[in-house]
Amino acid sequence: MGLFQDQTDSLSEIKRLAALVNNPARRAEIGSDQWPLAIIAYGLLTANIPQADKNDKEVYQQFLQVCPEERRLHALHQCLMFIKQSKGNAWQMLDIFLKEDSSPSIQLQAAFNIMTLAAPSNEERFPGVQHIVEFIRSSQSSIALGALLSLSDLRFLPYATTLIEKESDQTLQTSIKMLESGPNALSCEWLVQCLEKHSSLHAEIYAILKKMPLKGDSVLDVIVPIPSWQFKADGIQALHSWTLPEYYLRMEARLTPFISKEQMEDLSVAWGHAPKDQI
Repeated sequence: MGLFQDQTDSLSEIKRLAALVNNPARRAEIGSDQWPLAIIAYGLLTANIPQADKNDKEVYQQFLQVCPEERRLHALHQCLMFIKQSKGNAWQMLDIFLKEDSSPSIQLQAAFNIMTLAAPSNEERFPGVQHIVEFIRSSQSSIALGALLSLSDLRFLPYATTLIEKESDQTLQTSIKMLESGPNALSCEWLVQCLEKHSSLHAEIYAILKKMPLKGDSVLDVIVPIPSWQFKADGIQALHSWTLPEYYLRMEARLTPFISKEQMEDLSVAWGHAPKDQI
């Protein structure tokens, strides 16, 4: 239990905190300095318990009240260390940070690490990615959708397209309205497919595409190593790279039927395909 040596001398302390945090009548006994370890203990205790049987919201609200973002982020990083050391075991303990934290940064980190740390199973090669897709469907979370699209890996396009195929225009609008996504092969292709299937979302998708070039100067298609704990180094493998003007030309014909001429001109400028004074 080297992960916890700076906070406790024995496994019995973790067990004690797990028992306290799981007992509403005794949670008041947990001091503010003990809550980061208590939330980890709770995560370990409930990692494989069905969501309906957990008290995540109630427990995490007390954690939020006593721990500022910096300490909650530290607790998240400790969870990540434990999951890496245990080769993906108990990755579900990250769920509570994704679902209950008030910080978009913590939610984003939790979502990304769920996808990249979850170990493959006999039933599912990428269980973390599938888990995030299911969460997006149930919550319409723009943050989780942004985390999924940030992977830049087209192997996950079939997972992402289930959202396009199974969700209504209104539900997807909620998910993408506040979406912050940089340009990459996965995010761009998903948005174009979404537009082709849900043309009523043209205004929202146009707005996202117009902002994308501010977040990156190229479009990458990569292979993300999953589960990440199997790899000693970062290990991301670049498969292909396009400049922004090059990739705009790949999208242009598919966007034109759904986006107005004036908006296409704006996109052309934003993606560096044509200077404004030449349009």
